[in-house]
Amino acid sequence: MKIKDYKVDGYNIHVLKTDKFKQTKILVEFVSYDNVKSLYFAPLLINILKRTSSQYNSLNQKNLALYKLYAPSCSVNYNIAGSYLCFGLNLTFLNEKYTEKGMNEKTIDFAFNILFDPKIENKSFDEKTLEIIKEEIIHELESKKENPRSYIGTYLSENLPISKYKLPSLKETIAQIKNIDGQTLYKYYQYLLKKSRLEIFITGDVSEDIISQITSRIPYKPKTVDISSPYIIQTKRPKLKVIKEKIPDNQSLLNIGLVGLNLNYFESNYVLRIYSSILGGGTESLLNKEAREEKSLCYSISTARCDFNSTIRIFSAFDKENYNQMIEIINRKLEDMRQGNFEDNLIDEYKQSYIASFYDSEDFIGVCTEDMKGEVLYGDVPNREKIKNMRKVTKEDVVALARKIHIATIIYLEGERKND
Repeated sequence: MKIKDYKVDGYNIHVLKTDKFKQTKILVEFVSYDNVKSLYFAPLLINILKRTSSQYNSLNQKNLALYKLYAPSCSVNYNIAGSYLCFGLNLTFLNEKYTEKGMNEKTIDFAFNILFDPKIENKSFDEKTLEIIKEEIIHELESKKENPRSYIGTYLSENLPISKYKLPSLKETIAQIKNIDGQTLYKYYQYLLKKSRLEIFITGDVSEDIISQITSRIPYKPKTVDISSPYIIQTKRPKLKVIKEKIPDNQSLLNIGLVGLNLNYFESNYVLRIYSSILGGGTESLLNKEAREEKSLCYSISTARCDFNSTIRIFSAFDKENYNQMIEIINRKLEDMRQGNFEDNLIDEYKQSYIASFYDSEDFIGVCTEDMKGEVLYGDVPNREKIKNMRKVTKEDVVALARKIHIATIIYLEGERKND
């Protein structure tokens, strides 16, 4: 499927026209550089936009309107991709060919009202609604310690170089959120609209009418904003951090952050996938085979990677007397990766798995749209090129990358249970 680009005054619309789906999907993305403010403001902003607008005063009113529109999926959200903050609208709805004439325009009007026409009085979001949202978010943050698996992930993020700024602690984040009022949140909203790059992505059996309906509902003239690559290149080997705490939980939890130094695009997007999979990406992975299947030292062990900042996380749960053995195995398997001490067939198996996922992506409207977004925003290549690149990955590539991988942080939450 081929992307068609429309240059509009100050922004771009990208269309993947296909009759493969009965639905139409629209992503409206405001893209800017991520900064520490986004951690405090963005969660509040998406929640208040969801709950109030100039047209709907409550969630009940919105839900009733959604029902009359054949229940489209409509959300305002944000995500952080490397050095980018992407904030905007995610809308999926049945094409009016399968409902009734005029429903495309009504659905777009509903969604764009939520994004572009919030309920504002005296240059401020509604304070009462905002206070409720702040209480909910603060409660969720404060409750993280009660869920050790969630807490350990957040704790590791605070101590890994995953962004261009130092992540604040939970305590610092809560203090900042408490200080935000309706006026400062509205200023942040205006800042995002005016200072961000606007890109719109549409997938489906798209007519010129839909494009004109969208352009007519952009209520201001966006500025053309140039932003560089979202990839954060790790250039310095971080000093090892080891943090240990006790928790009132039966299982002990371990989260280890690995950093890859000076990885290029091919390594970050293709070789790192294979490396992470061989190390801990499934039942046949090195860590799972020895720690779980052969020696029964843990309940679970797995890896997760982030291409944008060249990091890998190793997570495991086990009984506390097995900590030293688990650390020993992890260190040994990292060294095995550096020495190429793994079966060649693992590379082929994981390569084929990823290649199959690239082929399958065209069967899902959401994945198609995200792939289009990746090509435009992140510099990704079409799936046919991804497949070619994945096939190029060799054992030599994996070993060379393994020698660039270093442990940055170890977070250990010691539980109470021993394996008697």
